[in-house]
Amino acid sequence: MGVLLPEPITEKDDTSGKEKILPSGWYNLRVDDTSQQTSSSNYTYLKIVFEIVGECPAGTFAGQKKTFFLGIYQGSEKSIGFNRALLARISRACGVEELHDTGDIEGKIFRANIVEGEWNNEPRNEIRGCSPYTASTPEASKGAPPPPVDDDDELPF
Repeated sequence: MGVLLPEPITEKDDTSGKEKILPSGWYNLRVDDTSQQTSSSNYTYLKIVFEIVGECPAGTFAGQKKTFFLGIYQGSEKSIGFNRALLARISRACGVEELHDTGDIEGKIFRANIVEGEWNNEPRNEIRGCSPYTASTPEASKGAPPPPVDDDDELPF
């Protein structure tokens, strides 16, 4: 005997191995882990795992992990430049002006403007802005956008 489901279960319901897409907004992120990885197609990239800390703008996400992959070693000049610029913004927001070892930002908290985007026809999140985290200001834990870190280039974040 079967059970009538309230709505059909489809392939889109299978989220195994996929990260949840966060709603756009400012999040407090702690750099949890960084590592150099190489894909099966021999592409080397920097893997950064963040943990969401504190209150968030669109629900309860504290404790969830979010992974980003930055191609800073190989790829097109434009792609490498884009990813290095993002890593520089994250580093400055963590209080590290000149990053020599990604271990220097591990454990640090910063604010990130995360937006919903798409890559290879798959939904994903992108970091579009970074700011230092200040635990003493009430806005830092309530999702209010902080003042941006100096933005003197043409990049969209």
